Amino acid sequence: MEKRDELITIIMPVYNVKEYISACFDSVINQTYRNFELILVDDGSTDESGTICDEYAQKDSRISAIHKENGGVSDARNIAIPLAKGNYICFVDPDDILAPTYLQKLYETMIESGADLVACNYYSFYDGDVIPEDIGNGTHETLVITEKEMEDEAFAAEYTVRMVIPINKMYKKCIFDKIKYPVGKIHEDAYVYHHMLHEVQKVVYISDILYYYRLRKNSITNSGFKIKELEDSMGAVIDRIDFYHGLGKQRLTDIAIDGYLYFLWRNIDIMKKEGIKDYKELIKPYIRIFRNKIRYLKVSKGYPLKKLLKMYYIAYLKTDY
Repeated sequence: MEKRDELITIIMPVYNVKEYISACFDSVINQTYRNFELILVDDGSTDESGTICDEYAQKDSRISAIHKENGGVSDARNIAIPLAKGNYICFVDPDDILAPTYLQKLYETMIESGADLVACNYYSFYDGDVIPEDIGNGTHETLVITEKEMEDEAFAAEYTVRMVIPINKMYKKCIFDKIKYPVGKIHEDAYVYHHMLHEVQKVVYISDILYYYRLRKNSITNSGFKIKELEDSMGAVIDRIDFYHGLGKQRLTDIAIDGYLYFLWRNIDIMKKEGIKDYKELIKPYIRIFRNKIRYLKVSKGYPLKKLLKMYYIAYLKTDY
């Protein structure tokens, strides 16, 4: 398929990240693929982030800045998506960094494969870390991912996180005609990825590391335990279970219920480490929900009787959480 030079829209919610956004903006401006627009959504920043957005918008005609009251990252994305002029959309967080060929490789893969969504690998780094110059020199691998691939438990375990996060991807804009990010959720991406995977015809994953994800101690996802973290992380998996059960997709329902148990243990472990004394009371509603959802499980080749009995033991007899 012949390559083209279409406009790509990059949407970037911005909130109180003045010390990071210049590096992020510069990595966008220095992309090898030049035909893009960058929509900055200042989500009610109380530092100088909004001013910096305006400064970059004045220097580069491809950049525009929107200022709004704080509503969270989902609200910022939902406001910007209808304003996108490109047929393709990327989401970038303002404290992260893009490899110079991020747009180019995602777009070329999108065009050559005929995909609706293309995802790349990413590299996580902490403040103060130096990103290795050879980080992107690994083996190039291309995979086509559908709901069928996600029915494989090992495959799902390896690729779910890369598929859930929104920032390592290029999307056809039309995907968002039906899908909106839920406002006010910490794990907003986990609420939509299964809907998105079901809606699209073809998803392609490339192993190239094109996105550098910064880990900050005071970021939303690294700021210690919160009740809302428990509510939203479990709520996303409940949504996934009900979605696949409603579609009659048994294997994906099974895997989603396994995922529910994983996130339950994960939240229990976090609460224990942080000394939350009443964690057993906090998880009681989720144990009740677990008892309700395991009714969806059925014995099959992928879900043997022994495993099913273990799930019922955990739900009704286990007490040492």
